[in-house]
Amino acid sequence: MDPRVWVDKYGDMFYRYVVRRLYDSQAAEDVVQETFLAAIKSADTFRGDSKESIWLSSILRNKTIDWIRKREQQRRNHGNSSENSVDNFAENQCTSVIGASFSTAPWESLSSAEFLELVHEGLARLPQKHADVFVLREFEQITTDVICDILDITPANFWVRLHGARLGLAKHISSKLSD
Repeated sequence: MDPRVWVDKYGDMFYRYVVRRLYDSQAAEDVVQETFLAAIKSADTFRGDSKESIWLSSILRNKTIDWIRKREQQRRNHGNSSENSVDNFAENQCTSVIGASFSTAPWESLSSAEFLELVHEGLARLPQKHADVFVLREFEQITTDVICDILDITPANFWVRLHGARLGLAKHISSKLSD
């Protein structure tokens, strides 16, 4: 394990991973740097039970989640009143939201890479709080309870955000497929 080669060996791959989740190139660079710094600081605790790449990837994943958590906290502290009123309505009024149902028929002819590109385009256009929930749930496979803890939101608010993300993605994908 040689930290001097990490940037060359993993930097680009880690950057692409993070930018696809945060939709912010500067934040992605920061998260990758924080990952390498954290790994250097804890290198003596790496026992070699897994591959170096897996160990670094788990640090990267945690740093990405920490960044999303921090961004959510900043949004709450500096958010505008219309977003806060929607959040308050969701937390106080909604008890369940059924997610959007997707029919696979329109995009069956697309390759998975083409479809994934449409999803990423759609996520980049969503409100960040909706995109974060979708990424954590669908890409990172994190449970609802953990996402609620990470973002400090209620389950009702989680479902409202996920529903909004799914609707926004469905609208974006439908519009792209009809072009």
